[in-house]
Amino acid sequence: MEEYNKKKETDRICNGCGRKIPVKQGIMREELAKIDHTWGFFSAKDGVRIRFYLCEACFDALTAGLKVPPEEERQTELFPASFAEE
Repeated sequence: MEEYNKKKETDRICNGCGRKIPVKQGIMREELAKIDHTWGFFSAKDGVRIRFYLCEACFDALTAGLKVPPEEERQTELFPASFAEE
């Protein structure tokens, strides 16, 4: 989170619904899932990097439509999400 605090404080946007997630004092007031992927060989998108964010509701809607549900694991220690590389 320290790296994120060094960045300019701006609201985040959910790419799914377009809702603003406020950032106050360097802390997002709601969690966003960050999807960051660079396509590799054997893809029509070879070398293309895609990055987007989803609020919890949009993430749930997306994963509910998957034929094979994502793996889920309960964590006992939580660490804040980092958006430092932006």
